[in-house]
Amino acid sequence: MKTKNAVLRKISGGHKVIVPATSGQRTIAQAGDVFTGWLDPDFKNWGTDVAGEAKPETPADVYELAEDATFEQMFTSLSSDLDQLLWEQEQILAFVESHKNWLHPEGYGSFFLFKVGNEVFVVFVGFDSVGVLFAYVFRFDDAYIWDASRRGRVFVPQL
Repeated sequence: MKTKNAVLRKISGGHKVIVPATSGQRTIAQAGDVFTGWLDPDFKNWGTDVAGEAKPETPADVYELAEDATFEQMFTSLSSDLDQLLWEQEQILAFVESHKNWLHPEGYGSFFLFKVGNEVFVVFVGFDSVGVLFAYVFRFDDAYIWDASRRGRVFVPQL
């Protein structure tokens, strides 16, 4: 699917990126075994430690930031219906565990969207200087503008 503007550029075209089926029970707040470099305590502080739904294998698309943008600009450039772009938390963990090669190679932003209750969050996953995974959580409405020159990556279920 083409973006509505040039905010994102699809980089997974021609590749099958499949997230394995999940039970929905694992949460990012409890994934210290995956994110051994750093796990943002705000996953717990902001109430995101909530199990989700089981999901079947899910095809994914990977995009790269082409213009400076906020989270809202990034994700809504793909769809105005954010529910189409959401992952369950365990799907994010499954992606990170099975497709590390798609994460940003220099540790910069790899962004996934998820929701708890009515609040939408963004997970920032990356590698530190020695290749260890870390994860931060942001609120979707955070107005920070991400620098396109760093080529942050956005991961969404295939539309």
